Amino acid sequence: VLLSPFGAQKPLLHFQRAKLLLEGELTSPDRADLLHSIVRPTAFFKSLSMQVGKVQRGSPFILFQRDDGSCMRSNPISGVDLAKYMVDCFNDVGRQNAVLDIGGPHEPISMKRQRELIFE
Repeated sequence: VLLSPFGAQKPLLHFQRAKLLLEGELTSPDRADLLHSIVRPTAFFKSLSMQVGKVQRGSPFILFQRDDGSCMRSNPISGVDLAKYMVDCFNDVGRQNAVLDIGGPHEPISMKRQRELIFE
C-alpha cells in the first residue's frame, strides 16, 4: 500500500514527481503479479494543524489555486481514518491494483475558507 499525494498525476513538487515515478513502477505491466493499492488523500488534518502553527508564528498561509485562479477544495481526513483505510486495503479485493482518492467525511471546503476558519 503506497501513500501518495492527491494530485500526483500533475506533479509540481519534487516529492510528487518521486511518488508518481514509484506509482509507475507499481502499475508497470512488468509487475502485473505485484498486488498494490495507491492511496491518495486529499489533505490531512495533521498537515492543516501544522499550517495553523506556522501562521500563528507569522508565516504566510499558502493557498493552492487552479490554473483558472479558483481555489482548490478539499475534505481533510484524520490520520486515524486514513490509517484504517490503508490497512483495510490489504483485505479488500476491490482496492487491489487501484489508485484510490480518499477524503474525509465532510463536504469539501476551499483553501480560502480554510484560511478564514484558521483566522477566526
